[in-house]
Amino acid sequence: MFASIFSRDPTKDFGYEIQDPVHSYNGCSFWALHKAVKKGTSEEFSVFVYDAQKQGDSWLSAAKSSMKRLKTMRHPNILTFVDGLETDKVVYMVTESVTPLMEYIQKLTKKSDHLLSWGLLQVAKALSFFNETANLAHHNVSVNSVFVNKAGEWKLGGLDYVTPADSDSAPSLGHLKGYLEPPEYTKGGGGRRNGEKWSADMWGYGILIYEVFKGTIPSRDALQQINNLPELVRPHYPALIATNPKSRTSPSEFIKVCTANRGFFYNNVIDSMAFLDEIQLKSAEEKGRFFGKLSELVESLPEEMCTYRVLPQLITTFEFGPADNSMLPILLKLGKGLKDEEYQKRVIPVVVKLFSSTDRGTRMQLLQQMKFYIDHLSNSIVNTQIFPHIVNGFLDTNPAIREETVKSVVLLAPKLNSKNMNEEVMKHFARVQAKDEQGSIRTNTTVCIGKVAPCLNPDVRE
Repeated sequence: MFASIFSRDPTKDFGYEIQDPVHSYNGCSFWALHKAVKKGTSEEFSVFVYDAQKQGDSWLSAAKSSMKRLKTMRHPNILTFVDGLETDKVVYMVTESVTPLMEYIQKLTKKSDHLLSWGLLQVAKALSFFNETANLAHHNVSVNSVFVNKAGEWKLGGLDYVTPADSDSAPSLGHLKGYLEPPEYTKGGGGRRNGEKWSADMWGYGILIYEVFKGTIPSRDALQQINNLPELVRPHYPALIATNPKSRTSPSEFIKVCTANRGFFYNNVIDSMAFLDEIQLKSAEEKGRFFGKLSELVESLPEEMCTYRVLPQLITTFEFGPADNSMLPILLKLGKGLKDEEYQKRVIPVVVKLFSSTDRGTRMQLLQQMKFYIDHLSNSIVNTQIFPHIVNGFLDTNPAIREETVKSVVLLAPKLNSKNMNEEVMKHFARVQAKDEQGSIRTNTTVCIGKVAPCLNPDVRE
């Protein structure tokens, strides 16, 4: 019995179902990248796998060290570690669900310099943390070490060769696909003592910028051909790829100069994402102006980014702030990208909260937008949390509210219980049809009665 316990394969009890490999990542690292889901759920993750039985033991120790390092590196612009498993033959490193950067860029249908510069800003912030805060050198900065999550956020990974920034030794990475070593590494080896702690990583960052906009770099000489890079980055690009490592700019300085004077890191995408991150601190007037522009902006963003980056921030605003109807149309528009389970969990509570508002503008928005969310409302929520507020609209002094309330019953009727439909609704319909001062409302009530007739009890229809 004890023999069977100790011989049990721990990978059989791994809490994640490893699915298809991500072929675009083949050859980019000693890791193999796979899609995965947490067992018993549909929650998606990524798993980096090192299997010594297939790949040999050469990089097993490095894989274990890499996972340990990622586990301790918590930063919004660094790949998020979730879970892991290691044995004497295999390492499984579970992270947030991500796509390799180049695959993400190739699949983008809404590609823009502004969107790509937002991603590059996130990588620069990760390097600033690495080099200038944590005093580490990454060594492996390239398109192969950057990943993109569902929210469209670029995350720095590939922490396989990290060393203290003041270390004199530097790993040789010439074996990696597409990696172009800094010039000081190919002139006698080492070469780090003469550079700054960020020199090697900012060289890699320069290569990254080139490949993000131009694709795989054909040779070192191509780095001098910068005319096809975005105009705003060209003045600052030579400082990244300078032959003298001491001349290369630091991550924080690069961010500073590219943000100043409406530079490379100053555009509507970056500004909007920063606003969303700080939206709880903004005034009602600032939010109003932002929401007025947001609808146009999301048309230029990838759908997943809207669903998993923009929408959650809007929902958080509702949860921890006063109800604001100005963002309802855009929230409902973005919510269409959610699965029904997610919609029920994230959007419906916002709708319910708004119905409790006494603001007429909010009520009008809810009534006019009902066709976009009615199918996601359960019968229970309609009858207990929505309908009690709806009926107040029949008695509102504003004719527009009364008319929209009447028309909303056509959408609500299939979900109303017998008491609400046959007693409450018909009581108000009878009064409005006979006494409302607006002829158009009386006419619409008659039309609506005909449309909801199939939902009425036979004795009421008669």
